[in-house]
Amino acid sequence: MEEKEISIPRFKVVSVFDVSQTEGRPLPQLASDLTGSVRNYEIFMEALRRASPMPLEIRSIQDAMDGYFDPENQSITLRDDMSEVQTVCAAIHEITHSKLHNYEKERLAAAVGDDTKEPPKPKDRHTEEVEAESVSYAVCQYYGIETGENSFGYIANWSSGKELPELRASLETIQKTANGLITDIDRHFLEICKERGIDLTVQQEVIPEVDSIELFAADLYEYMDRLYQDGVTSHPISLDSKEQTVADLAHELHHGEFSNLRDRLSYMSGLEGAPSAEALLYRLDKLEREREAELSYRVHDNPQAVNGQEASYIQAYEKSTDGEPVPREIIFAGSREQCDKILEQLNAGLIGYKDVWALGDLPLPEPGQIEPPHRYYITQEALGHGTYPAMDGSKVHETPELHLYENSRIEAYGYIEYPQALTPEQIKESGLVPAEVAATMQAEKLYALDDAVYLHLQTSENGYDYTLYDINTLRELDGGQLDAPELPFSTACLQICEMHNIGSQSIKYAPVAMIETLQEAAVQQLQQQAAEPAQEDIRKSYMAHANPRATGEHDRYYIQAYDSTPGGSIGAEIVGYGTKELCEEMAGQLNSGVIPSNEAVGWLEAGQMPVQQEEVSTDAETPPASMLPDAPEQALDEYPMPDETLSVADLEACGYLDGDMLPLSKEQAMELFDKELTVYAIVDGGSAEMLF
Repeated sequence: MEEKEISIPRFKVVSVFDVSQTEGRPLPQLASDLTGSVRNYEIFMEALRRASPMPLEIRSIQDAMDGYFDPENQSITLRDDMSEVQTVCAAIHEITHSKLHNYEKERLAAAVGDDTKEPPKPKDRHTEEVEAESVSYAVCQYYGIETGENSFGYIANWSSGKELPELRASLETIQKTANGLITDIDRHFLEICKERGIDLTVQQEVIPEVDSIELFAADLYEYMDRLYQDGVTSHPISLDSKEQTVADLAHELHHGEFSNLRDRLSYMSGLEGAPSAEALLYRLDKLEREREAELSYRVHDNPQAVNGQEASYIQAYEKSTDGEPVPREIIFAGSREQCDKILEQLNAGLIGYKDVWALGDLPLPEPGQIEPPHRYYITQEALGHGTYPAMDGSKVHETPELHLYENSRIEAYGYIEYPQALTPEQIKESGLVPAEVAATMQAEKLYALDDAVYLHLQTSENGYDYTLYDINTLRELDGGQLDAPELPFSTACLQICEMHNIGSQSIKYAPVAMIETLQEAAVQQLQQQAAEPAQEDIRKSYMAHANPRATGEHDRYYIQAYDSTPGGSIGAEIVGYGTKELCEEMAGQLNSGVIPSNEAVGWLEAGQMPVQQEEVSTDAETPPASMLPDAPEQALDEYPMPDETLSVADLEACGYLDGDMLPLSKEQAMELFDKELTVYAIVDGGSAEMLF
């Protein structure tokens, strides 16, 4: 028997030192984090947001990465603790991925109108990363942002093993993408400057990469001293020495006196012969924002209080170089209850430093009198507008994907909170949706089930209304109500699928904009059916529903017809649109046979109530229950009084006061319902809903 020698690799466990425990020269790195600031950083980032083909969010990321492009949710996320240079570099990198490597979007676009067309072939990871970082480097170089320390190593790492022809093949793509992105950034940058009234021709002063209050105070002294030396002002900035004056200026800023210095600087820079102070004003605003973001607050007892109105005060604390809090300005004085309430709102981010500081010029407020922020939701329409109104103290809570808010009544990419309400013009121009409007909206979703049926699901007072449509013909197939308001959309969808035995193969979201197309198709079906003779073998019933896509009171509700068949009620055509009162009244008259559906269409289009017929005498003797006719339509006086123990007064006690229905017990109602007679239930303290 032949013997073979087999080597089995093994590893021995030993103790090692972490790199932080070693000494000597730093280990070599292919790529390193970038530091430094970017001139006009906020404007530049806003220009990048507008140039990006999808939402861009900056937030905390747990993974050790600068950012990522999410093709599933079509969004870009960046890490929030990077320098300005690193953030810009990462943003352009991820935007390039979203433009060049968005294969899902390309696949859907390629399949439009041609299901046999081959989807685009994805590139390998190495090519993707080389293209993205090369575009980022080229764009940053164009704007004078140095990223070579990171980009060169990054590109070298990902291009390892690549042949020259492969790299040349990407070169044209890199050049074309970089040129297009630069064009978009330049255009948006100029638009933003124009919107904000910024004159770029005067921004020629150097802005330090690392700024501080002390450095700014020294530069401010030099600027104001130059005004005095050049004869622009007749008095020096101070009679103290330069060192003392700079220290006094820094002391003012460390205690929150930004507004006074800003007003003083703005006035002096506007004097004849004064050089521009745009760079100084920009630095002042940035330092104020940075300082406010780092402040902490505490409530203290006031030993000098003469009454309970000023028994306590709130003091701001600034973080020192060693991390210890340094007491600074007192921003509010009041009762202990007031101070605790304001401190709670400060810590929760509901109000800001400036909001509390402004209270010092007003009578001391009672707890709870501080006006809460005004919330506006960022819908898809608002993203299309691209810009939001600017306001001091506003807070943007933007998300990369859609979320449900206001009890699932609105889908939005987050929201913005403003200290003051926006004007109607600002709301219209921005496309933002006020929270109070969103709270009254009806949420809706559209699902594609098994690629064969659309499910339109919308919230209602008692749960959900739903309608099923054929995907190919857009014809309504069925519909009804799901009385389960506690269920989320996803669970409600699954329950309806189980009820109708559909959705076993696939359940996918469909564009909500498709709902309008489905409703238009339903109107066309109505018009076609209006010209056809009525089918005698199918009995119709009608219901009024709230219209979630209403544009005004004239189409706030709509009437939908339902075909009563042996298998149950099937959703049919939409009769028309109108006000809530008109649709509910018209549905009642259609169900009672007072008017035909083609006549109802005319009244709905005219927006008027039909002329009421004279009431039919109800003096005729009521036939017994055993003599109920089987005819599909019955007037009110043809129905028996179902329960002798109930009267119209009992019905009114339940809140229904219209006087056009008779009361009956639940048992009697089920008997009449089984005989296909129209039965209503009284809900929500007086509303009547037809049972199906």
